[in-house]
Amino acid sequence: SQASIAIENARLYRNLQTYTQELEVKNTALQQSEAREREKAEQLEQSLYKLQQTQAQLVQTEKISSLGQLVAGVAHEVNNPVSFISGNVCYASGYVRDLLNLIRLYQQEYPNPTPLIRAEAEAIELEYLTEDLPKILASMQVGTDRIRDIMQSLRNFSRVDETQKPVDIH
Repeated sequence: SQASIAIENARLYRNLQTYTQELEVKNTALQQSEAREREKAEQLEQSLYKLQQTQAQLVQTEKISSLGQLVAGVAHEVNNPVSFISGNVCYASGYVRDLLNLIRLYQQEYPNPTPLIRAEAEAIELEYLTEDLPKILASMQVGTDRIRDIMQSLRNFSRVDETQKPVDIH
């Protein structure tokens, strides 16, 4: 009976060792599987982060592209009336010069104007006007030239070139 119990205990002990070894193998496999899953999760997190960064860059690129198109449109729309004004300021300057020469000629030929003409000349400050009007027109021409240069810079900036050029945004 003792031998039977000893054999039974030995068999149970052997089964226990086998079961313990199986548990250790399963535990090791489980730990390896868990490590692989953690690694996959980290890779997925990194992929998600890269995807979010790429998406943000695409959105920013699209915004810049839209801004370039907007700038080109605005530059075109502003350039049309500026060209009209600039072209006409040149003619207006010539016309004003001709009219001022005619007034000077009248003043030379008729040095004694009537009281009504003299009063109107004083009221509109004719002497100051004849000095200032050409300056105003020259200033207008400079202003339209500056606007045209700015619009040209904006159009150049908004153009898509095949080659990348460094640009000073300041």
